[in-house]
Amino acid sequence: MATGFNSPSASVRISTSSDVRVKPKLRGVVFDMDGTLTVPVIDFALMKRMVLGDDHADIKSGNTSRIDILHQIEQWSPDRQQKAYTIITDFERQAHERLQIMPGALELCEFLDSRQIRLLVASVRVPLHAYLMNLASTTVLIHISTHNQISR
Repeated sequence: MATGFNSPSASVRISTSSDVRVKPKLRGVVFDMDGTLTVPVIDFALMKRMVLGDDHADIKSGNTSRIDILHQIEQWSPDRQQKAYTIITDFERQAHERLQIMPGALELCEFLDSRQIRLLVASVRVPLHAYLMNLASTTVLIHISTHNQISR
């Protein structure tokens, strides 16, 4: 006996017999920019130190990788949050000025496009437009979302 399941994102037939399996079609891929489509250029350890200060326990220990900086900023007063976001924005602006396309990124986008697989690029800031003009072929469908749209 077989059961079926249908949704807008997948169509899969599940069978009790072990020889019948259908994989859902891949319809899209979501990328974060840093380290996937672009060469990482932000010094996150320095950014965290600038935002949190030298007295923060994880900064003192040198273990900045476990810091969830955005979560910590959410706990702060609005004035302190604004100062932190200003620092982060400055780091991001500098990173966008030095933006480099990751080797193979254009070929990957062309491959996805040839298979009609949509590409979503999630980015925190709008200067992503200049990067996309360098990366995207005219046939690649790209949807841009900001960090705020994704997380909220």
